[in-house]
Amino acid sequence: MSSAASRILGRGSIYTLASAAPMLTGLLVTPALTRSLPIAEYGRVSVAIVTMQFVLGLLTLGLPLVITRHAHVEGTGTEGARGLVLTGALAVLLLSVAVSSGYLGVAALLGSQTPWPVLLAVVAGGAGAGMAMAQAYALAKEASWFYVALAFAMSLAAPAAGLFAILLTSATASAYFGAVVGVFLLAEIGALWRIRSAGRSRTSRREFADSLRMGLPLVPHQLAIGSATGAAVLVARWQLGIDGGAHAQIAAWLGTAPLIIVSAIGYAWLPQLLSVPAESRGASLEETSGAIAWLAALGASSVALLSPWLLRLLVSSEYDVASMVPATSLVCLTAVVATVFLAYMQLVIAGGHTQRFALASPLSLVGGSLVALATIEWLGLAAIGLGYVSTYLLLTLFARHESRRCSEVRWSLTRVLPAGAFGLAGCLSGALLPVDGLVGTPVRAGGAMLCLLGALWLLRRTMTGSREVTTAVAARGDRD
Repeated sequence: MSSAASRILGRGSIYTLASAAPMLTGLLVTPALTRSLPIAEYGRVSVAIVTMQFVLGLLTLGLPLVITRHAHVEGTGTEGARGLVLTGALAVLLLSVAVSSGYLGVAALLGSQTPWPVLLAVVAGGAGAGMAMAQAYALAKEASWFYVALAFAMSLAAPAAGLFAILLTSATASAYFGAVVGVFLLAEIGALWRIRSAGRSRTSRREFADSLRMGLPLVPHQLAIGSATGAAVLVARWQLGIDGGAHAQIAAWLGTAPLIIVSAIGYAWLPQLLSVPAESRGASLEETSGAIAWLAALGASSVALLSPWLLRLLVSSEYDVASMVPATSLVCLTAVVATVFLAYMQLVIAGGHTQRFALASPLSLVGGSLVALATIEWLGLAAIGLGYVSTYLLLTLFARHESRRCSEVRWSLTRVLPAGAFGLAGCLSGALLPVDGLVGTPVRAGGAMLCLLGALWLLRRTMTGSREVTTAVAARGDRD
């Protein structure tokens, strides 16, 4: 395996740890939190969490990807990227504080009750957006552990601090989010101090405005991608009732596990691509997309084949696991499709032409939802998986069109197609095989075992290749 693929998968495996933080929160903090708060207060916490996540996604202003790109492409390079982080983080934090303070003043004038958890969540969202910008700088500089540390601060340390706050003070949503805001602010201050201390930073009004013009269209794109599971749940609840919505949420959540890993690996893709000459980017994309596609196909097939047992671990006997398995398996296939989408998207971002995604991504989500609606009477719950895949297929087609419009780089899908065919076969097998019995059980278990062994072999080969590349570079440095 070449240095490019080894570098992406090696770095990406570290970024994958950042995805573990929310899972640890779900396993360690959430059960204790639900037992420590009254139901009404936990309901307020849930509303505040949704508010925080929405505000965070909105106030990033699409700048994280622009910051990573800026460090490699623009004339001011790393200095300009540092300036964008410091300027953008301070601006959105002040904006979030101003919004909360303004609402607080209006509520006082009208004599209405102050929703403290929600107001605190807005400030936390502003601080979180600043940390997302700091993470983008970490990606550009390949400071992977700095990236992971910020992810754990937001997704694990802050909820844990909130839990301790309600145990030590009062069992209220305000106490919980007061501690969350405190951790967010401390983590953001630490991150910005580290970036400021790394060297000179500079930006201009024009440069910041140009960055916003490039970044803002990515906000609806990111919100649309983040809403894919919610759209699937809404379709299922509308057509299949409340129980259908519950089934869809768990099925989609499990099915997106391979997609989350591919997305985490993709964080290392843009810096690698921008570091090679333009004339070599096509060959680099062909090789790296092939390696990532195989990892996605093996991981997706493993989860799809094991889905009956994984789902039984997640839900009680009240759930119809047999109906959830096809949905989970089809959602798993999204990871393979997303590999091609991300590959084309690197070229779009490198070219700086992101404007059309402000409309195309929401339309792709609508298109996928319509596919689910059109097939749900025929396929049942499996239709939400088909809709999920359709959303990413539409995104991929549009990203390909935009990459060919804004970039001269061309690359072939030759290395991706075998992995795509394998992933399709594995996920369809997961959807169609019996969930148990003399046929289903051994075939599923054996197939999943082979896929997992293949993924481990690929990762081992990657790490070996990465060490060999590092040794060769060090040896050349010694000779020089």
